[in-house]
Amino acid sequence: MSRAIKNLSLKIKVIAFTLCLFLLTIGILTYNFTSHLQEELNAQLVNHQYSNAAFIADRIEHVQNEAIMLAVGISLLAAILLWVFLRRELSPLTRSADLIEKLSSGAMPPLRHIPLEGSNEIRKLQESFNHLQEHILRDEEALREDEELYHSMFSSNTAVKLLVDPIDGRIVDANPAAAVYYGWSMNELKMMRISDINTLPPEEVKREMELARTQYRKFFRFRHCLSSGEIRDVEVHCGNVNYQGRSLLYSIINDVTEREDALRRERIRSEMLELLARGNDLNHILSAIARQIETEQPHMLCSVMLVDKDGKHLSTAIAPSLPNYFSAVMDHFEIGEGQLPCGRTAATGERIVVTDVCTNPECAHCKEVMAQANLSACWFEPVFSSKEKVLGTLSIYQRNASSPSEAQIRLIEEMARIVGIAVERKQDEEELLLASTVFQASPDAIVITDADNRIIAVNPAFTRITQYEAHEAIGSDPKMLSSGQQGKEFYRDMWQALQTFGNWQGEIVNRRKSGDLYSEWLSINTVRGETGEVRQRIAIFSDITDKKRSEEIIWRQANFDVLTSLPNRRLFHDRLIQEMKREDREQQSLALMFIDLDHFKEVNDTLGHESGDNLLIQAAKRISGCIRESDTLARLGGDEFTIILPGLADPKRLGVLADTIIHVLAKPFLIGETSAYVSASIGITLYPQDGDNLSELLKHADQAMYVAKSRGRNQYSYFTASMQEAAQTRLQLSNDLRHALDNGQFEIYYQPIVDLSTGLPTKSEALLRWHHPSMGFVSPALFIPLAEEIGLINEIGDWVFRQAALKARQWCTSENRVLSAMQISVNKSPRQFITGENNLGLLDWLRALDIPPSCIVVEITEGLLMDDRIEVQEKLLAFRDAGIQVSLDDFGTGYSAMSYLQRFDIDYLKIDQSFVRNMVSNPGDHAIAEAIIVMAHKLGMKVVAEGMETAEQRDMLVAAGCDYGQGYLFAKPMPADQFDAYLAQTLTTA
Repeated sequence: MSRAIKNLSLKIKVIAFTLCLFLLTIGILTYNFTSHLQEELNAQLVNHQYSNAAFIADRIEHVQNEAIMLAVGISLLAAILLWVFLRRELSPLTRSADLIEKLSSGAMPPLRHIPLEGSNEIRKLQESFNHLQEHILRDEEALREDEELYHSMFSSNTAVKLLVDPIDGRIVDANPAAAVYYGWSMNELKMMRISDINTLPPEEVKREMELARTQYRKFFRFRHCLSSGEIRDVEVHCGNVNYQGRSLLYSIINDVTEREDALRRERIRSEMLELLARGNDLNHILSAIARQIETEQPHMLCSVMLVDKDGKHLSTAIAPSLPNYFSAVMDHFEIGEGQLPCGRTAATGERIVVTDVCTNPECAHCKEVMAQANLSACWFEPVFSSKEKVLGTLSIYQRNASSPSEAQIRLIEEMARIVGIAVERKQDEEELLLASTVFQASPDAIVITDADNRIIAVNPAFTRITQYEAHEAIGSDPKMLSSGQQGKEFYRDMWQALQTFGNWQGEIVNRRKSGDLYSEWLSINTVRGETGEVRQRIAIFSDITDKKRSEEIIWRQANFDVLTSLPNRRLFHDRLIQEMKREDREQQSLALMFIDLDHFKEVNDTLGHESGDNLLIQAAKRISGCIRESDTLARLGGDEFTIILPGLADPKRLGVLADTIIHVLAKPFLIGETSAYVSASIGITLYPQDGDNLSELLKHADQAMYVAKSRGRNQYSYFTASMQEAAQTRLQLSNDLRHALDNGQFEIYYQPIVDLSTGLPTKSEALLRWHHPSMGFVSPALFIPLAEEIGLINEIGDWVFRQAALKARQWCTSENRVLSAMQISVNKSPRQFITGENNLGLLDWLRALDIPPSCIVVEITEGLLMDDRIEVQEKLLAFRDAGIQVSLDDFGTGYSAMSYLQRFDIDYLKIDQSFVRNMVSNPGDHAIAEAIIVMAHKLGMKVVAEGMETAEQRDMLVAAGCDYGQGYLFAKPMPADQFDAYLAQTLTTA
């Protein structure tokens, strides 16, 4: 077609050129003719000197007009010829143009061909147009098919697609998949701009579209916001397309949120792990994790709560973006399944999500503070260690009430794992630091060896104990410390245990660098690799040399009597049990002796505890000299000793041994410059005849000893069945004695003390009697020691004192002169001064009764007088200072020093009845009685003779100057009413 147009154009140009050339020729010819004529006329004018000038001018004008007419005619002819030519040539072309115009305006249906007419050139032009028309129709049909295909692919494709105007960012079209993906309808999407979806600022979105339009950039990564508010990561593939006459961006959107989430999580994980690797502070790392979450999820606020060391509470570690008042309330929660959500998460290890705090009753305590912080939902993700131990919770708080998405859960799970790694690493670092500190500071030596048993590390304590420096030990075998004290079997058993169980511990003797031996307690543990191979062994040992010495001392203190160095009660029990077992195996018998020193208490009270201890030491040595090496002598306490006699059950041999012991103990003991005398009462039992267990055997020996003592002391007794009955009776009496005072079974008897110069009673002694409901009267010699033994003597003694004071008031208020001066002597047990309370209560009692203290005389024993304890002396002096007179009972049986008599200003000495009883027949006793009387008078004291039963005794004592007498010669002890009658009769007859 272009060639035809060129040919037609060339043809028209040739004709026009020819016509122009023709017209130019005519013009030239006319010009030449006119010029020639002008020259001819000019010549004629010159020759004829301007004659006929008018004629010539007319001639010239005529010629010019003719020439002009000729030129016009020729031009008109040329124009007519040209018009005819052009009309003939261009008429088909005009008709074709009209037809084309109608086709283009739609005035007629499209045609594939227009008629061919005119010249060859026009025909060629018409043919070219027809070819072009055919191509256009084909292209239009192809375009229509393409558009149908485009709409089919755009609308029905599952990929998310958008058509976007890059100029203003309007969404021109969207496919159904886009509507489903974004959550808006297609019409809603077409009313939106791409910046409504893209999270970038609008100016950045416009800049990115410009890159796609002008620089043909095909690929982008964005974050798009769905109608739900969820942010998704997308990849956008786009290209420029012409659509309905507009240049648009055809965009295909691929959701890559999961992949990007994974990449982000990995990036965050790498960043956080890098923080860990740099050794940052735990709180710094946890804060970075929380801020990273808050950056990724802007609607979230985070805190990390860790389990306290007590394992019972959760405490906030960090909460970088939460208000301080919120953190203060949401802190220190108790851990447990029945507790608040965070505490329950820590207890169960399960995620707990609270989608709406306002509607959850478990969150009632925090609704107010949550509302104040503009928070509506929360969830608690457990933080685990590598061993699945709960370390705490990652606490997430959200602005809006909602449930977490899968992507959010994956993010928080990953962050919780990193928190776990950070916390566990911190704990590991603390443990390593602690281990290192312990290694360096441990008082125990620590040795680490490799698999070949070569030392690779030692701590400072190793050097301190072994004297080997670290460089001397490293690389060596631990056998460098061997002392040779343990044999091959010992080490064989040790290595066998290490190979079998991986550990061993025990006591071993090693050698220091100096050569000194020392004892150590050694523990060895094996460290194995994943496949079970031995990697290292760790030995920890301590120098127990001093400890063993201390333990030996402690053992001796626990098992031996400190005073006598004899086995004590504990070791005695152990040895007796062992001997009983051995006797059972060998079918033999053994004997047990129970030794009690008679009168030891008097010596101890009289001469003091130090002297008593001296006597016990001497007694232990004397008894030890009487027994075999195979026998066991033990001190049970006080003045009680026991002897275990294995294989010795012959009564004859036992009797000889008992007599020997009694004999050596009856000899005087030299205490300083004083000779003290004791004797021994021994009880003997046989195993298994008298008991098949330790307690029975010892109890029966004790009972036998009491029998020997009751028979007069200084003898031995074998256990018999009757002794058991006596022991049971004694036990029953002890139980009954506890209730005797409350049950009113006690009564005060009074025995007169007579003035030997007048024969009249001027004093009396208050004596306690016990009326047992079934046994009748119980001897004071029996129940008073029992009362002291079971701790009732203070209560009973105070009761006696108060009853005697009541009686004294009765006499003091009498009109009878002799009766009003009557004194009552009250016995006070030494234990009342040692263990009882002060005397203020008794003195207050006397004041309350309004009687003079001189009406009361307190009787004490010699031992109490010599007790050097301050509290005893203070109590005794308190009586003396209050005006109460003091009488020293049973004088002559102990070992009193004269200085004590003067120190305490004693008022009366009472001669023991043992001297009075035999003084008639025994000159020695008579001499002692006389000496006591003389001494007492020299010291300004009065003398009372006890146990006076005959007139002869009375006369001898009167002759010796004795002041008072007491005994059956005058009257026996009587109840109060009988004593009153006795006094009335005696004083009346006098």
